[in-house]
This record gives sequence, structure tokens and C-alpha cells, in this order.
Amino acid sequence: MQVLIVGGGLVGLSTALFLAHQGVRSVVIEKHAGTSLHPRARGFHSRTLELLRSTCAGAEVEQAGSVPAGTVVGELVAVTLAGPVHSWKTRTVSTQRTDVSPCPYVFLGQDRLDPILLEAARSQGVEVRFRHELTGFTQDARGVRATVLDRESGTVSTVEAAYLVGADGVRSPVREALGIALGGRGSFGHNISTLFDADLSLVQREAPLAFAVLTHPEVGGVIAATDVKDRWIHATRIDVSREMAEDFTEARWTERLRTVTGNADLKPTLHGTFVWEAAERVAERFGSGRVFLAGDAAHQMPPTGGFGANTGIHDAANLAWKLTAVLNGHADPALLESYDAERRPVAAATAAP
Repeated sequence: MQVLIVGGGLVGLSTALFLAHQGVRSVVIEKHAGTSLHPRARGFHSRTLELLRSTCAGAEVEQAGSVPAGTVVGELVAVTLAGPVHSWKTRTVSTQRTDVSPCPYVFLGQDRLDPILLEAARSQGVEVRFRHELTGFTQDARGVRATVLDRESGTVSTVEAAYLVGADGVRSPVREALGIALGGRGSFGHNISTLFDADLSLVQREAPLAFAVLTHPEVGGVIAATDVKDRWIHATRIDVSREMAEDFTEARWTERLRTVTGNADLKPTLHGTFVWEAAERVAERFGSGRVFLAGDAAHQMPPTGGFGANTGIHDAANLAWKLTAVLNGHADPALLESYDAERRPVAAATAAP
């Protein structure tokens, strides 16, 4: 095998897809049972669409995330969705192509993007192994030797590859195994989010709600629309030294959502809870020897603007063509040193305020 990719999220799958379209074989391992169930990143920039256009997934991503021209949405600051209102403003969604790029900005949750990338990668011959976890690896001048646990059967196998890409998230075991430290301003605090379905028409205004900042003293936080009708994200701060995700039961979320929406009869359908950290951290190196980092494994960014996900896909495209050139004998392995030189400054500049 030419490349082993650790992490089957949007960055790992993008890496595999970019490699496959250039004739490079890879295997993706992902410890979870499937792709993301939560939208997480919900918007993808024109440059990201330009890169995906080079693959068989580009057209489907653009179609799935397209927004009709002239769409108007609202942004609210209030105590609850029902008021009192501090401010309300509307804006026209800007998704049109410009002179800068032939591609639009698209609105597409990661829960819908990941399956598109997965299907596209598999159509190009990529093997994606869910419920498989990296347990260790070594490297030498000839390649990388990794041990992989099948979490379903409990069996451990050995996988050999020329290169390894760690796209395994903010707590990256690959990065930790390489002993690569993180720099940056660090944590801004933890948040807990739930994805839920509910009819919020009773508190809608003249334009569909896109985002609300809610200042209720007990249940304040944000509510954000997703690209699925009547599906929303509610996020609030959490003190992880005092509470865990398990403390937010279905009954607690339901009561909280009734209060924060101002609808005492709300009957939300909950789709899961997860805790996440808002932080600014960038790895001091984006690789070591034959092992490279991409996406959240290399840089953690505040969630505003979806820059972490977009930057991660850009990492994948940059690394993929360089690995291809080296593996095909068209470039000296020294070319791979330019991955860190090119992508780390971009990550640092994007993560900073």
C-alpha cells in the first residue's frame, strides 16, 4: 500500500479522494462506526469547491450545498427566541460566483458532506475501514509499519505503507506519538451542543432564522440553523470540571430547549450531544519523516466561519499532489518538506484573530 490514512472524517476522506484521482492507492482507518452524525462545519468556501472539482465529488457537493439566489436570512440577539429582542437584522446570503473564483460558497453540514466524500472515495477504489483503530507505528527509510485494532473482532493486524497521514482530530494519537507540541493561545473554553429537530415557526420572523445569540441567564447560548429543514444546533458553555455530556439527559435538553426557544410546548427530537473545545492551537511541525499531519490534527481553530474544516481540505490537496509526485518518481522526497513550509503559516494566520 502506498498511503495509510488515519481518520475517516472529511480531511481523511478528502486526502484519499485527492490521492485516488492521481492514481495513488490508500487505505483509510477510522475508529468510529461511520461518518459524522453532526453537522459541525456547515459552510465550504469557494477555494474548497475549486479543489473538490478536481474529483468526482465536486459536482455533487456543489449541488447538495447550493442556495437559491437572493435568499434572505435573519440573525437575532435576544433573551430567548421569543424575546425580549436586543437586535434583529437580515442579510442576503452571498453564494454567487465572482470574478475571483468560478465556484460558489456552499452551505452543507459535515453530516451530509462526509457520506458524499466516502462514496466518491470508494468509487475510486479506496478501502475505508470503520471501527479500526491505530494502536502504534514505526517508520524507517523504507516506509511505515502500523498496528491496527479491529474494534469489532478484537484482532490486531499489521499494515505497511510508504507514508502515513494523521487526519485523526484534535487529540491526534499520531501527533502525540511523534512528540509534536502545539503552540498558540490555547483554550477559550468548552461547549456542549445538541442537534435537534423542531418546528420553530412560532418564533420565526419575516426571514428564516440563521443564527441566534441568546442571553437567558440560565440557558443562554446559540441556536443555529442547519441545511436540513427544521433541524437546529443548540450550543452552550459547559464547565468540564463539573459536568459531562451524560449529565445532559433528554429530559434536561427538552426543558432547556423549551425555555431558550420560548415555547413551553416544544417537542424536540434529539439527535445526540457532544462536547467540544473552542481553541487556537497549531502544531509546531506538520510531519516527521514519512508521517504527516492534516486538518485538526495539525491545527485547531475557533469554529467561526468553518475555517478549520476548509483549511483541512486545503491541507489534503496540498499533501496529496506532493505525495503523488514522490511516489511516482517525478520528484525527490525533499519536496515533501514544502508541505510544512507552505501549510503551517497558513494555519497559523487563519487560526489567529
